[in-house]
Amino acid sequence: MIYLIDTSSLVCLTEKYPEDVFKTLYEYMENEITKETIKAPIQVLHEIKKRDDMLHNWLKDKKNFFIKDH
Repeated sequence: MIYLIDTSSLVCLTEKYPEDVFKTLYEYMENEITKETIKAPIQVLHEIKKRDDMLHNWLKDKKNFFIKDH
C-alpha cells in the first residue's frame, strides 16, 4: 500500500512535532520514504520550496518521495 501525503500534513508535522524532540517519528518517516510507502505529488515540493526552512531542507533531496506529473 502507498500513502499520499500533502503539503499541509508535512507543515503540521514539522511545526507541531520538531525533529529534535520526536526523533523516532522522523526516523519512521525516513524509513517509509526509503521504502516508497509514503509519497507526495511534485506540487508539494514546489510549495515547500517557498518556505526555505527545515521542511524544505529535509525533503529537497528525496527525489523518490515525489510523484512527478506525466
